[in-house]
Amino acid sequence: MRRILLGALLVFPLATLPVGCGGDSPGGGSSGGGDSAAVKSKPKLDPAEVARKRQAALKMEEDARDALRKEKTDLSAELVELKKTKESLESKHEAERIGLPDPMKLRRVVRRLIQDSARKRSLYETDRERLEELEKDVKGSATAEIKELESRIAKKEREFNAILSGAKAERANAELGIAEETEVQKEIRTLRAAKTRWFRATRESRRGVKTARTAASRDFKSWVAEDALRGVIVAKALPEGKSADGYDFSELHFYLYLELLEDRLERVNVAEEKKAISENEKKLVAIEAELDVLNETLAEKMTAGGGSLEEYTDIKQRLPSAKRVVEGLERQLGQMREAFNDVDKIAQRQAEEVEQVDTDIENKTARLAKVRSKLR
Repeated sequence: MRRILLGALLVFPLATLPVGCGGDSPGGGSSGGGDSAAVKSKPKLDPAEVARKRQAALKMEEDARDALRKEKTDLSAELVELKKTKESLESKHEAERIGLPDPMKLRRVVRRLIQDSARKRSLYETDRERLEELEKDVKGSATAEIKELESRIAKKEREFNAILSGAKAERANAELGIAEETEVQKEIRTLRAAKTRWFRATRESRRGVKTARTAASRDFKSWVAEDALRGVIVAKALPEGKSADGYDFSELHFYLYLELLEDRLERVNVAEEKKAISENEKKLVAIEAELDVLNETLAEKMTAGGGSLEEYTDIKQRLPSAKRVVEGLERQLGQMREAFNDVDKIAQRQAEEVEQVDTDIENKTARLAKVRSKLR
């Protein structure tokens, strides 16, 4: 019997086992069956897929390092080029500075002109104010007569100026080619042409191009040699002891010499206009004689009225000349300041160029340090 039961169990194990273990009950038997199913359903990792993903990750890492190595190489090459650029800039700037006026000397000239101009202006203003004070004093009690004389003098001066305008008209005609020029007028015209030519010839040298200085001077000398009057004008403009043959015409001072000569020639020209042979000449001479008499009479009336006539006369005579000196210094100061500003702009531009290169070098050096750190 036992053998029959054992055989039945062996034949029907799956049918009898759940019943014997309580498989139909809602208790612990069903829970144990669920855990077993979860374990059996967990996916297994494919070793080939794992290997593929690992290989891909390693490749990405290596690609990133390759990119860093390339960036390191590129940055190193760029730094080398930037340093070469800086050296080239410094050489270029040094050449530019050689072609420019010495900033220290130019500053001293400007400072001296400022001092001279301020001193002359102060003296002129002091004399002008003193003249106004003396004018009240010297007129004394003869105020009515003096006013009458001054009125007559003013009338004569207006008449004189009206006639003189005829001489000025002759000058304008001469410039237009309608009338023949005087020698001084020819010199003034030639001088102004020289100024125009000088500006054209020295355009590059005034910008600080060293190589242009010699060419500018040679070009201007060549232009001067084409006409005898040009040589005469240049010789008059240059300081005593200087000759056109050995002079460097790229120097800014030469333009100032031309300005001073033009001022002298203009004064001579005005004087010659008064003496020009024309119908107005005799009238001008006659009026000048009348003005002399009236001025002498005015001086006598002022003396009779008391006061410091001598000081008044002295100041009144030198005041116009003092004014011209002040205006001339202020004009020169303006020109020298302009030249100084040109030099200063070049220095500022050079500093900005070097600063930009230094900034690029600093930024790329910092980036290279970071790349090297990541490659360690």
